Amino acid sequence: MDETSDAGDKIMLVEERFNIVKTAIETGRVKISTRVEERRETVRDTLRHEEVVVERVPIGRIVDVPPAPRQEGDTWIISVVEETLVLEKRFLLKEEVHVIRTSRLEPFEQEVTLRAMHADVQRTTTPIPQD
Repeated sequence: MDETSDAGDKIMLVEERFNIVKTAIETGRVKISTRVEERRETVRDTLRHEEVVVERVPIGRIVDVPPAPRQEGDTWIISVVEETLVLEKRFLLKEEVHVIRTSRLEPFEQEVTLRAMHADVQRTTTPIPQD
């Protein structure tokens, strides 16, 4: 050992370090386009039509109390009364209003336009030159 060397001397060592640099490189592109297809279809169903017929049925009968509305089958019966003055008060059933509901089924058909959107995807994988 050399006399000039001291145990406190330091020896420098070489240390390597690395640095990562990232660069985006385009390797391809994707092109997406949409198109709309139309098609005609016929809608078929059955529709219900209801009709109401009103009939006035004269009665002309004395009753003690006004009859309540009632239903007989498809017919609603609504009583129309009038008070008359005699020596005593009575109810004269003048008429009944019969409301009859009828319904019929009828086929229904109508053409409609339906649209469906489709996407076409085109991918290119050839490298694109960088400027």
